[in-house]
Amino acid sequence: MSTGLLRSRLIRMGRLEKGVRVFAIVCMLFVSACQIPSDPVVMKPPTSPSPLNISVNTAVAPSSGLPNPTREVVHTPTITPADTPTQVVTPTVSTPWYVVLNSYSYTPLAAQIWRVANGADEMVYVAQPVPAKSPDLPADIRVQLERVSASLDGIMFPVSINAFRVSRSGTYLAWLQSYVWCRNPLEELDCIGFRFLKIVNASSFKTVFEKRIDDADLFDIAWSPSERYIALRRNPVGLGRETDPQTPTLWLIDIIAGGMTELRPSFAASWCGREDSILNFSGQGIEEISGIPQGDAIKHFPAVSFFSLQSISCSSISPVGVIAAQSREDAESRQRPVYLLNLELSTVSILLRGFGQYRAFESPQWSHDGELLAANVAYTSDDKPTSTAIFTAGGELVAEFPISSADPHQMSFVWSNSEALVLRQVDTPNETLVEALDPILRVSSRLTIPKSVQQQIDAYTHFIATAGW
Repeated sequence: MSTGLLRSRLIRMGRLEKGVRVFAIVCMLFVSACQIPSDPVVMKPPTSPSPLNISVNTAVAPSSGLPNPTREVVHTPTITPADTPTQVVTPTVSTPWYVVLNSYSYTPLAAQIWRVANGADEMVYVAQPVPAKSPDLPADIRVQLERVSASLDGIMFPVSINAFRVSRSGTYLAWLQSYVWCRNPLEELDCIGFRFLKIVNASSFKTVFEKRIDDADLFDIAWSPSERYIALRRNPVGLGRETDPQTPTLWLIDIIAGGMTELRPSFAASWCGREDSILNFSGQGIEEISGIPQGDAIKHFPAVSFFSLQSISCSSISPVGVIAAQSREDAESRQRPVYLLNLELSTVSILLRGFGQYRAFESPQWSHDGELLAANVAYTSDDKPTSTAIFTAGGELVAEFPISSADPHQMSFVWSNSEALVLRQVDTPNETLVEALDPILRVSSRLTIPKSVQQQIDAYTHFIATAGW
């Protein structure tokens, strides 16, 4: 990225004289526990003006800066010491971000959602475990339980919140809320449970939509650009069991009408700048599903056999997607390039094959303005990521942010909605780190996890999400 472009972006964002951001925690509030409904129903959307009704511009956005998809583009930029951010600044106020706490499957603790915004922390949502004798337990679940257990005394259904996603405008939050009891909880065997897709208003946390979908896959859900639809995968066996040999299927949930439409078998899917089409990866390869919500038009990309495909990420303003995956040739060389998918031309090309000593990429994600691409990077496809790198849409390296831990268990990130910032979470054996990464100023800021949350982390699994980002 040129110096002039960086300066113009800084001026536009009003950050030349503001310096680096910092983040602070001021106070903590608690709210009462929420109960699951005994008869899940579709809720009416709010009567106030809602982004669910906005119109969608389906025109193709300009593809300036993107590489020619008909040829292979390989960038190998070098990194100088000045390119590597080393400054750590004191945390201060940030746009809202969330911490979601789930208990382990054998520990019946309440699931919690914490919001951190404007220097204050508050626990905005709580979901309690459900006793087997509770009237809130669905009747069909009680029947299943009575078949395998002589007594219901002491049986508790632990609760978890998964696939937490923020709508593009930041107005709505969606997640999958599950209640699962297992005869063998340590190995998650012989399980009975039920699951809801839940959508709430991000300001009031009032429920605007709720639907029971027991076989919804826990790994991901996706908002459409207009925020009318939610796309999710359904597992044929149910409850997202890893032992399921069948391919999950992609379903579309209409939040206004409450209907559900089955589309195609799917391992990964994403909207790519268009309301009426979805980019999908299945056993037949990469395809574009058009004619949403019916999804009756299928256009296949050139046949490319990919291995280790994790996810599809699309720019919200143009029909261009990226994946980190391996072809047979890549697998033999222990590389994982970033492939560019152009929906206009139905082409697949390589955007990034490696830079410096790195030869493998994980979880590439476009910024919301489609100008930057972030990815975790590693030495080879067999190694754990050691840093997060930011690139232009043409594949030029902007900044790299190494992690401080030598043994990260997991590293994930999300882009901000409003600014060119990345929120990164690194789980280590001893602690969880949350950082804000600024690719323009090339600095990182460590965020403070609320003390009440930090004290509970040992008893919980957890992950970070954001709203207003």
